[in-house]
Amino acid sequence: MLLLHGFLATPRVVSRLAARFRRWGYCGHAVELGGVFGRFNARPVEDLARIVAERVEQLVYDHRCERVDLVGHSEGGLIGRYYVQRLNGASRVGHLVTLGTPHRGTPWAYPGYLFRRVVPSLQQMAPGSRLLRDLGDDSFPRSVRLTSIYSQSDPLCPPSSCRLEVREGAHLKNIELPRGGHLAFLFNASISSIIRRELESWEQPNAAGARFVSAASSRPPMATPVDNRTQSAARAASAPGRVGERPCNPNLCLIEVSDGTLSANRMQTRSREETMSDRSMRGKNTGDRLARLPHREPPNEAPTAATR
Repeated sequence: MLLLHGFLATPRVVSRLAARFRRWGYCGHAVELGGVFGRFNARPVEDLARIVAERVEQLVYDHRCERVDLVGHSEGGLIGRYYVQRLNGASRVGHLVTLGTPHRGTPWAYPGYLFRRVVPSLQQMAPGSRLLRDLGDDSFPRSVRLTSIYSQSDPLCPPSSCRLEVREGAHLKNIELPRGGHLAFLFNASISSIIRRELESWEQPNAAGARFVSAASSRPPMATPVDNRTQSAARAASAPGRVGERPCNPNLCLIEVSDGTLSANRMQTRSREETMSDRSMRGKNTGDRLARLPHREPPNEAPTAATR
């Protein structure tokens, strides 16, 4: 799983969300996008998408998988979209989940036309920008699932800015939350659970069904429960491996899986050769310890009545 932060943010902002997924057995990765003062994301979306493309290729090579799931907050969702739609990312991405991403543009981005030399990506998020016109929902690859999660209470990116045209295909889905500000997507535990359910609700991209979830009640919408064992078997039978569906090598992860909370369907990553090697090493260590014990003669026992 690759987490993409938003405008004027750094990878640090997604650390809490990544920590939750770590406890659930995922291995979250981040990417440094640079920007103002070399840290704060503000470069053009096209340039940032190329950085994401390089990072994805590195993950695919390191973990020997075929696809990676992307989770993008705010502008991070647009960066993921550009990578999928314009840089051949459809061959590497299985699911793109956007959090408060202005797919239709946000009025708060209009000042970007005045400060485009300093923060060039801000104007790209304005309604009607050239970038948003190029990233039409009708041209989004059907082999990749795109889920837009947004909130009715988000003042920066309201629902009208984030809704997808779901009639363009069953691979597009909207999830509307009744409350939560723009940063709540990164810190709210309930929203994190929704993201997890969306990532784990494996289905064929062209499967029929409702692609819009509206939360009219005060409780956030909940995705359809999925049996982990059935889901794992289905993935193993007909879906390529992805980073995030199984624990990564801790030596390769920015966030290591080290708290021992991996679920049962993610614990089968150690090979039989590694297991046998571990057992052999334990046996060798036990033999060494026994060899170092001082030799003691058995105590002389008193003669019993039968031997007198």
